[in-house]
Amino acid sequence: MHASGNYTLGNAFARGFELFKNRYGLVLGISLVVVLVSALPALLMTPINLIAIRNQQNAVQVSSAIPLLQLAGQCFQIIWSFLVATPLSIGGLWVLIRILRGQTDVRFADITTPYRRLGWVIVAQLLLSAVLIAVVLVTLVIVGLIVFVLALLTGLVMQGSPSAMPFLIVTCFSIGGPLMALMIYYPTVRVVGMMILVIDDAYGLPDPAAALTLAWQGTRGHGWSLVGLVLLLGLIMLGTVLLFCIGLPLLGLPFYMATLAASYMLLYPGRIDPDEGEMPDEPPITW
Repeated sequence: MHASGNYTLGNAFARGFELFKNRYGLVLGISLVVVLVSALPALLMTPINLIAIRNQQNAVQVSSAIPLLQLAGQCFQIIWSFLVATPLSIGGLWVLIRILRGQTDVRFADITTPYRRLGWVIVAQLLLSAVLIAVVLVTLVIVGLIVFVLALLTGLVMQGSPSAMPFLIVTCFSIGGPLMALMIYYPTVRVVGMMILVIDDAYGLPDPAAALTLAWQGTRGHGWSLVGLVLLLGLIMLGTVLLFCIGLPLLGLPFYMATLAASYMLLYPGRIDPDEGEMPDEPPITW
């Protein structure tokens, strides 16, 4: 029998901040490794992109090799994301989740745990991508119908008025934009936990389809709270960018990862009941 989660928005931020404060060095190290490795393809492509931009600005005939290199770079970024960046991000969160669960055999090397089930991690990424594409398509249809109805109503009510078109555009953007964002965010936060569940031995290392079901069940009743969590974390990260020139890598990203790990632990505690008091005694972090 798995322990039931004790997730609330306040608990997630409190446990995330506690982890951020008490294990700052570890959280910072993990977040920097994840960011640097994830950004590597973009850094490698920077010279090629700069050459292409300079040639376009100077109206210079662009070598046919440049577009081919850019296309190859984009393909490499996709492959890198599936094989390296995403598994490493999951592994970084996994280290923090194990600490929050009070496990005493935590090692920094646990960041490579997803590579033990890399096949299933890749399949989970493909399944999640398919789900999100379906969500986006359904959202576009629904929002499109709403915009169509608004256009009909505007035409009937403000027929012949010169302000009809500006009114329609402002109304569609003010209603359609936020509605589309919420309709996409809600199912995304409900199922994204499947990416960690596929490597979570506390849940029997489920296959991606079972992990998708577990993720949906585990977030039942918490969907809108998770949407709020993601939005607040985005604002906090934006604040670290505005307040300090290096605040994002030193404060924003570590706190973001710590809070996401705390959210997962509270939603999916496994067989270990999360302690709502102090952080567990610091386990030895070995390399």
